Amino acid sequence: MPYVGHKGQIDNVLTAIENGSGEVLVTGREGRRTLELITAIYQSASTGETVRLPLSPDSPFYTREGVLANAVRFYEKKNAVAEFGQNDITVSGETG
Repeated sequence: MPYVGHKGQIDNVLTAIENGSGEVLVTGREGRRTLELITAIYQSASTGETVRLPLSPDSPFYTREGVLANAVRFYEKKNAVAEFGQNDITVSGETG
């Protein structure tokens, strides 16, 4: 696969449009299946239940609004490992 990441996927779609081939590496159907799998993971993690695919339209997680209303909340990361000093570990306010 000559493309990596979103940049490559976008380039691939634009190239297919420009040359009129309509041939893309990842189709809309494959993209939908990927999003559905991710949504099922959120649903299972939030409810603790087994989720079967394809998702049913009556699933509370079927829509974006449903995911936002029902998914366990994840909080914004405030620190990154890159911000820590070289191998410094802080315990009770002391470094060592």
